[in-house]
Amino acid sequence: MKLNDIKPNPNNPRVLRDDKFQKLKQSITEFPKMLSLRPMVIDENNVVLGGNMRLRALQELGFNDIDEAWVKQSSDLTEEEKKRFIIADNVSFGEWDWDTLANDWEVVDLEAWGLDVSNYVNNYENEKDIEEDIEDEKELVWIPDCLYPSNNVYEIPTLLIEKQAKDLILPLVPYGVAARSTIGIGTYHFYVDDYRFENLWNNPVKIINSGCKNIVEPNLSLYDTTPISYGLHLIYKKRWLARYYQSEGINVYVDLNVSTKFIDYNILGVPDGYNAFFTRGYKTRLIQLQMELDVAKKISQKETPNFIIYGGGQFIQEFCSKNNCIYVEQMRGFDKTKQFLGKID
Repeated sequence: MKLNDIKPNPNNPRVLRDDKFQKLKQSITEFPKMLSLRPMVIDENNVVLGGNMRLRALQELGFNDIDEAWVKQSSDLTEEEKKRFIIADNVSFGEWDWDTLANDWEVVDLEAWGLDVSNYVNNYENEKDIEEDIEDEKELVWIPDCLYPSNNVYEIPTLLIEKQAKDLILPLVPYGVAARSTIGIGTYHFYVDDYRFENLWNNPVKIINSGCKNIVEPNLSLYDTTPISYGLHLIYKKRWLARYYQSEGINVYVDLNVSTKFIDYNILGVPDGYNAFFTRGYKTRLIQLQMELDVAKKISQKETPNFIIYGGGQFIQEFCSKNNCIYVEQMRGFDKTKQFLGKID
């Protein structure tokens, strides 16, 4: 059959974005048998009712003559039935059993075959957050609204130097990624979306119940566009939480990952001699990274401070090697997904 004899449906409501369309083309190239197992559906005028994206992919791949088994023609549908078929053919009526997928398939293969694993991870995280927040409500305890000692005019709490973090205790876990009931977490960090941990201000006991040994201060996002007054409010909150956790026996890394505008404000409450610092690594912010390292050197009064950088790839690794810093690779989507599915050893 000639591919040019088949006509795309001008009213097709289904589209594929570039990345997914490229995966469809790759799937056709690697597994052409799928085309006969699930043929395109056309009407009596050779207009596509189901398979418009496959038609476009075949055209871009340079097909001219195609196997008749790749097409099924239906000539007895009314116009109303054609419309219904177009929608029904693209509606998913079921849900994936992710535990079964995790046991029998590799995540990298699922992603290559077009399954949106990242979307599942986001939905899973949100559902777990809701479930665990309900459980957390049962564990609410009264926390006194303490005024901790402060070394600055803004009364931002001063951290306890004797409860600074020393060695990085593994595993290092992004807050909100693993179930908060997970046992054996060494260090929590908060380089995730703010919404995942903002509720700690209302119920800080969640971190204590996790049994973790260290935390990096909650990284409440501060940008150059953030008003200074509001920025000070966020710095107060993260340092108050850090000071509270220190009083409960948890060691703390100072979070230095803020915009240039807030570098000086961000060290309010960090005493001279403190030597435990953490930040995010990005290839595009090497200048800011050097500034943060200089801050750590000044406060710790050491040429080689206890300075840890999370993620950023080869450029950041090279920066760490040159400056005797510790580099920790960022958790990737594949590993994160497997952790959700309970498959990480």
